Amino acid sequence: MTLPASGTLTLGGSGSNSINQEFGLGTNLAAYRGVQWWQDNTATGYFTSTNLGMNQFYSKRSNTPVTPGSTTLPYGTTSWTVPLYSILSVTVRAGGGGGGGGSSNTSGGGAGVTGGPSSFGVPGNGFYKAASGGTGGYPGGSGTAGGPASDGSPAGGSGGAAGYAGYPSGGSGGAGGKDSGTFTNPISGGPGPTVGSSVPVSIGAGGAGGGGGSGIVYTGFPPFYYAPANGGGGSTGGNGYIELSWS
Repeated sequence: MTLPASGTLTLGGSGSNSINQEFGLGTNLAAYRGVQWWQDNTATGYFTSTNLGMNQFYSKRSNTPVTPGSTTLPYGTTSWTVPLYSILSVTVRAGGGGGGGGSSNTSGGGAGVTGGPSSFGVPGNGFYKAASGGTGGYPGGSGTAGGPASDGSPAGGSGGAAGYAGYPSGGSGGAGGKDSGTFTNPISGGPGPTVGSSVPVSIGAGGAGGGGGSGIVYTGFPPFYYAPANGGGGSTGGNGYIELSWS
């Protein structure tokens, strides 16, 4: 519970106005000197070590009001309502690049498409985070992460297989970029978002895979005919997402 904001407070006894009932340190006021307190808005501090008075206990509680939690925002999410928190951790992940298409004997495959960027907040916010998508893969080569350092997630799409022996397969797309940070509630002087506010988010899609190159093969034996030997298309990169945790 939280001690009342006004009225009479007691050291002993029971009920909502009892300091001992809330903090459990007995009826000697000196036992509360230097003890940490919280308020319902997550503000925290310490009782003074000298000249401690009963009025310092108004609206105080013995533990944090925050219920720790976490969530992952998937592709398609456009906003997030901020819960009660003291510390907020944010990891933004952009979409992976699409895989390149496999080559054939008459044409090369298409390049994979760069993954979409992701962001949390807007530029100018003290808690703004953004990451660029992974680049698309190319026939015979591979894409690279297109933004901040990534640990390989979301993964880029795999390259398409070659349509004819001796020709290159498509390269894998680059992993989506990553950006992260930890923010303190502004009630405690930090740059984090305000509790209850709606933070705009943008989450990038994985890049499309490139198409396979077209090709034909002459069988060279009866019955004589030309058979298609097209390269395989690259696969789509993984969609971005945003990971959030608070305490």
